[in-house]
Amino acid sequence: MGRRGLTALVCATLVVACSGGSATRSKDPSRVAGSADGGAAAGGERVVVDLVGARNALGSRVRVDGTAQNAKLAAAVVGDELLIYCLDRDSWPSDVVGTQVSVIGTIEWTEEFAAETSPNGEISAGTDGGVFVIRTCAPASTR
Repeated sequence: MGRRGLTALVCATLVVACSGGSATRSKDPSRVAGSADGGAAAGGERVVVDLVGARNALGSRVRVDGTAQNAKLAAAVVGDELLIYCLDRDSWPSDVVGTQVSVIGTIEWTEEFAAETSPNGEISAGTDGGVFVIRTCAPASTR
């Protein structure tokens, strides 16, 4: 193993050790999972691929790549470790559901859709807590 290979191995080991033993590797080298800058798309948006990256990008314009799925709340983009609701879409068209999509928008964390418990113990419909949302999902691409 040459010096460059050894350096890469040491750096990779340090990343795993400093992240508590887990590192997420993206198939796209321009996407940095959980990094402070989130990686960058060709259009300059941060690319969000996991929960840490989503938290680090709150309030920023991002690109999210994932599988189009429909949920009761709204259309959603689902990744390996991430679920983001596109609030401007009730649902994806049937021919898009299950396909890979990329959307662009400002990512937020909100608890406005969380289920509430009434004084008599009844639980309203809603999410289990806070969720990541993009209020206006612009299509980056549909693959």
